Amino acid sequence: MELLDRCAVGVVEKPAFALKMTFDPVAVEKGKTGKILLEATRGEGADGDIAVAPLFVPPTVVPAVKPITKGQTKGEIGLTVQAAAPAGPTPLVFRATTKVGGKDHAFTVLGTLDVTEPKK
Repeated sequence: MELLDRCAVGVVEKPAFALKMTFDPVAVEKGKTGKILLEATRGEGADGDIAVAPLFVPPTVVPAVKPITKGQTKGEIGLTVQAAAPAGPTPLVFRATTKVGGKDHAFTVLGTLDVTEPKK
């Protein structure tokens, strides 16, 4: 089947909010702690709490998740990297949700934490 003469278009709503995450520090040693800094861009009417939950986090990285409170645009997730964690890039995926006008809205954010060996 040839699809060279076909085109598909999708129309989606603008998201009610978006999240950006950065790691502080960029690399975390095994057995140490770090954090994820969250920055929310809120759309019209999206001023309520934004709940954040892990979708995929390896068992050797323990997140301490708190919501981004009503009206705020910044939040953080504490991370504890266990000594048994493998060194190298470690993918983390979180899902954030809020209500706007009685409707549930969700946004998935992912990043890669660099786990390093302890300094000697």
